[in-house]
Amino acid sequence: MGKEKFHINIVVIGHVDSGKSTTTGHLIYKCGGIDKRTIEKFEKEAAEMGKGSFKYAWVLDKLKAERERGITIDIALWKFETAKYYVTIIDAPGHRDFIKNMITGTSQADCAVLIVAAGVGEFEAGISKNGQTREHALLAYTLGVKQLIVGVNKMDSTEPPYSQKRYEEITKEVSTYIKKIGYNPATVGFVPISGWHGDNMLEASEKMSWFKGWKVERKEGGASGTTLLEALDSILPPARPTDKPLRLPLQDVYKIGGIGTVPVGRVETGILKPGMIVTFAPPNLTTEVKSVEMHHETLTEALPGDNVGFNIKNVSVKEIRRGNVAGDSKNDPPMAADNFTAQVIILNHPGQISQGYAPVLDCHTSHIACKFSELKEKIDRRSGKKLEDNPKALKSGDAAIITMVPGKPMCRFAVRDMRQTVAVGVIKSVDKKLPSGGKDVRQRVTSQQQRPTPSLPPCPPAPSALRLSSLLKEWLMLIKTHRKSFRRKGSQNINMGKEKFHINIVVIGHVDSGKSTTTGHLIYKCGGIDKRTIEKFEKEAAEMGKGSFKYAWVLDKLKAERERGITIDIALWKFETAKYYVTIIDAPGHRDFIKNMITGTSQADCAVLIVAAGVGEFEAGISKNGQTREHALLAYTLGVKQLIIGVNKMDSTEPPYCQARFEEIAKEVSTYIKKIGFNPATVAFVPISGWHGENMMEVSEKMGWFKGWKVERKEGNGSGTTLLEALDAILPPSRPTGKPLRLPLQDVYKIGGIGTVPVGRVETGILKPGLIVTFAPVMLTTEVKSVEMHHESMTEAMPGDNIGFNVKNVSIKEIRRGFVAGDSKNDPPKGADNFTAQVIILNHPGQISAGYAPVLDCHTAHIACKFSEITEKVDRRSGKKIEDNPKFVKSGDAAIVIMIPQKPMVVEAFTDYAPLGRFAVRDMRQTVAVGVIKKVEKKDASGKVTKAAKVAEKRNEFS
Repeated sequence: MGKEKFHINIVVIGHVDSGKSTTTGHLIYKCGGIDKRTIEKFEKEAAEMGKGSFKYAWVLDKLKAERERGITIDIALWKFETAKYYVTIIDAPGHRDFIKNMITGTSQADCAVLIVAAGVGEFEAGISKNGQTREHALLAYTLGVKQLIVGVNKMDSTEPPYSQKRYEEITKEVSTYIKKIGYNPATVGFVPISGWHGDNMLEASEKMSWFKGWKVERKEGGASGTTLLEALDSILPPARPTDKPLRLPLQDVYKIGGIGTVPVGRVETGILKPGMIVTFAPPNLTTEVKSVEMHHETLTEALPGDNVGFNIKNVSVKEIRRGNVAGDSKNDPPMAADNFTAQVIILNHPGQISQGYAPVLDCHTSHIACKFSELKEKIDRRSGKKLEDNPKALKSGDAAIITMVPGKPMCRFAVRDMRQTVAVGVIKSVDKKLPSGGKDVRQRVTSQQQRPTPSLPPCPPAPSALRLSSLLKEWLMLIKTHRKSFRRKGSQNINMGKEKFHINIVVIGHVDSGKSTTTGHLIYKCGGIDKRTIEKFEKEAAEMGKGSFKYAWVLDKLKAERERGITIDIALWKFETAKYYVTIIDAPGHRDFIKNMITGTSQADCAVLIVAAGVGEFEAGISKNGQTREHALLAYTLGVKQLIIGVNKMDSTEPPYCQARFEEIAKEVSTYIKKIGFNPATVAFVPISGWHGENMMEVSEKMGWFKGWKVERKEGNGSGTTLLEALDAILPPSRPTGKPLRLPLQDVYKIGGIGTVPVGRVETGILKPGLIVTFAPVMLTTEVKSVEMHHESMTEAMPGDNIGFNVKNVSIKEIRRGFVAGDSKNDPPKGADNFTAQVIILNHPGQISAGYAPVLDCHTAHIACKFSEITEKVDRRSGKKIEDNPKFVKSGDAAIVIMIPQKPMVVEAFTDYAPLGRFAVRDMRQTVAVGVIKKVEKKDASGKVTKAAKVAEKRNEFS
């Protein structure tokens, strides 16, 4: 990273799931910032996890948690080189509850690249009142990033693909907004791109020949081009204030084995050199800098704009932290602010702001609550002219001079409250605290210390990588803690006796539609979790700046899930209604976690489809690639014949609780679910707010226009107003206890002091302690020692029960998710050699012929299966033969197909064991076909019989 080229910092910002990490990763790869072998490794790993589109995103999302979630947690730094610049690129998280991290990244940037998704509904969600397209752009300008590039991404997903009209519509609306907040659209390059396919990234796209290029006009000189890379090279090199005293806000601090404490951050002013004596404020700690590195290379000096890590000795990672500022101890060292006076503009606050208001301020990398101590003057926001002395209150649109007092020891800043940016400000003067009692740990520079400092090991471009090992350990510990619910503890329990019927409900829907929040609120209100726990979640959520997540965390128990704000795996919880004992299953909404969603849905008696009513959110979910559509289709395919629709976030419609918006959504969803097989007359549509609790348990006064829901069916009609009443209107499903046991495994855990515990739902038959079971396809036979459901031991588990059962002499490496347990003495399950199925092709862009090998999701199994032979094309409704041995089938066709699993797999004929006899076919990140199994050729195989099974068999012989 020599100095022959100028070094600049670019931050990539935008709404959640707009394709920021994928675009950034693709750019880094194409510019030589990462080698082909690594990309191929990511591609293979992503394909194995069913997340093919993530190979580029994983250049930046290096944490396992990030990969499994598919969104960015922390900011990530990487480097590459253009014709003109050395570039450090900063990928910032898009989810609204990670704005603090986004601000940290943006505060380090010379230019922002705003990624806007062009997909149906996605752009509208981002540009809406509560969208991150708007807020990120505003924050970038507020934090002093005056150069902007807009990448209109996912042009391949417009309708039609690469639509000029859609691009021009987005460009017009974004131009209007950025002009409003301070940018001059004439200086901003707008580039239509596909971050996944690479269109207009480095080379002009043939698919967008209508795009004649971007052009910027500015007093320093105009520029033009076609690609995103050319737009980066048109950035004006920023001024670097090397003559000012050193200021380096810390982004984070790490402890590296064999090296010591390594703070990281961007030099804002001045110069940082090895051997310099620096002071960290506000702790007023002074020490010596031993070495400085950037992107794996040792530096003799770090200039403004450089993102560096620097090694300091005799300082613990507990003594300094993110938000602290380093400076030269001999040249105007930084000091903590006792108070400061600022000019503040109120952007968006629903009420009045008066003296004593104490929101959180984001200034450089610090995130500190500050009290509005005194409102000194109300002023004109443009001229700065005084309008009023000592105003009593301020409201949206006002500007004022305010004296502020930091709540903790702590230029421009942003004021955040209620999960949004409510004000911005510029600091006019600061009363600094005189240092007292500071720690001086600087070292004498001896001849020994003047030896060349050993090179720091990869002091990360992405600091989050340093946390990988500890985060994974913590994550695994949390998983173990969560799964210890198998043990009986003195926790709050609901009597799961048999006096009420037990049903399973799955909550499904598009990502960020409010599934976990709605479900958690329901569980809490129904007594499934105590008030103390909710209050603990509320406090923890507030501390992390994520107030709306207190209910979601009832289900999202893993720390990784809390920090990301979306659900990774399915989560089970229980509560009680007037009529039922309910196990509620919260399924992940992100499209790359469909496998986990299918596992949850395959266990359900009824699905609750949560649809977000917010501007753009509903449209994104119901669009061709949205999860509202796909989840509803999969629920029906997997045999869930009862459905409830919760039209959520009614508080975020425009105007709030809008009847017209509810009716518009109900009409469109009704049309779609009828098309896939549900009868809308049997489906309750309930307008709700999962966060505020409207129409959840009690009738909402804010939706007086809603006269209730009504369902009509041959087994009996139902009506009501709330979501809870809709749950009690579910018809109790039949339970096939007379059939042999079939229990597909959802997962397998090892619990200390207990042993191996498979978990899953009993589909048919009965499971009891003492039963000798066989796990197929491995044909492993052992004894069941105990059975539990929701902390309580059971003498028997019936169909529909989600249970855990302890087995002895079996390792967790021997059985896994997708295996099936059955009674070893009564038609035990076996692996399938091949099976014949009736398949309906729903949505495939090409032709399917013999040899096609997509992934099948059947019960909890997720296995690639080859279309070995297409024996007949049939009428999809009557099943009547149309053609023998067709060469191919396409969308809309139905066929009889012989299929061969590519790995050992257990399936059954639909007529024998329905839950194990239906499947979904997934390819290209979507459901392309569904099928019903008609016949299975099973493998005859023997397997391991454990010592526990042999002892149990002898015991049974004598009894």
